[in-house]
This record gives sequence, C-alpha cells and structure tokens, in this order.
Amino acid sequence: MTPKTNALTVRHAHIVPSILANAGENAATKFLEFFAARIRNTNTREAYARACSQFLTWSEQHVDDLRLITPMHVAAYIEQHPGSPQTVKKRPTGRAMSRSEAYRMIRRRAIDAGVSAPVSCHSFRATGITVYLENKGTLETAQKIAAHESPRTTKLYDRTDDQLSLDEIEKISVRGKRL
Repeated sequence: MTPKTNALTVRHAHIVPSILANAGENAATKFLEFFAARIRNTNTREAYARACSQFLTWSEQHVDDLRLITPMHVAAYIEQHPGSPQTVKKRPTGRAMSRSEAYRMIRRRAIDAGVSAPVSCHSFRATGITVYLENKGTLETAQKIAAHESPRTTKLYDRTDDQLSLDEIEKISVRGKRL
C-alpha cells in the first residue's frame, strides 16, 4: 500500500464501481466516506450504497467519465430500474393517476384532515405507515400496503419509536431530583 492509498478505499474497493475508481482515489474515498460517516442506520447505509453502486455501474454503459453523468442519465436509469414494482393509484376509470393527480389528491386529503403543513407523496406514505403501526397494525401488512419487497424497507418508515412519553422524560433525574 503506497503512502497515499487510503485503507478505507483498499478495504472496500470491491464496492466502488469502476467509473468512480477511474475518477481518482479522492472520488472513491469520498464515496465510501459518505456512506460510512453520514448514514448511521446500517440497513439504510447498505441499501443506499447498493443503489448508488448499481446506478454507477449502469452509468458505465452510457458514459465513460463520472463528470459526464447528467440528470437525464439519472431519469433514464430510474425509468429502467428493475427495483420494486411501482405502486400506482388507479382512478375509477382504471387509468393510472399521473404524479400531479396523485399529489393533488394527497394535498386535498391533508387539507380535509386539517393539515396545513406542506405534504408530499413520500411524507403521506410515511405518515400512513406510522399511523397504521401506531394503531396496532402489523409490519407484514404495512409492507403489503406499501408494496415493499422487504419488511426492512417498511421499518424505515416506522416512526412509532420516535415519540417519547412524558412518563419516560420524568424518569430523568439528577441526584434523585427530577429535572
């Protein structure tokens, strides 16, 4: 190992797509450091690293330099991605809803529910899964509702552990005195 070679790069070189490795050691190191230092959840880190590696490997068939990747490449990849089947809301006519129609429907439902904060399809989905699980729904059924391939993906949307009860907070004390 040369003095300039980073141990992190050498140890994980098998997960660095060649288009990234060809961009120089600094690019590969930054790629690995992003996943190692920025994403705490192991499952999320592995899923994102895998997805980015798959995209970069796909990109190698279309461009020969990392700097030539454009948003159009990202869009083309997403359209061709063999990942989980897309969940498509169908209208009563049987025609799939467009993204703008789905957003307008979600916005109407949020307003009807008294939610004035900005919402997105993603926040609507995450909130729906959380509320379902808070109401004693099962992770397996939530997975089916969300059309997730893995229950680990569904668990990422589960916010039920984010709420602390006042009773738990009151357990915090210093020298026997509650704060």
